[in-house]
Amino acid sequence: MPIKSLIEKFRIDPADAVVLESLYNQGTIAGETRQARRDRARMLVELFASGIRDREALIRALTRRTEKHNEGA
Repeated sequence: MPIKSLIEKFRIDPADAVVLESLYNQGTIAGETRQARRDRARMLVELFASGIRDREALIRALTRRTEKHNEGA
């Protein structure tokens, strides 16, 4: 799973990692490519590492990404 390697790379606390993994799994899109999954994982971990800790803000970021993906389909 791409998110686990990023969590390790950014040295995310295990309790926070559980939240990120949950958000990552919630954002799954049917037919999503491997690269799209990596991009989504990277976005979540980078946002979190940059200081965004609010679960709702992270969900909004995932929602925007999902909407853009659906518009392109």
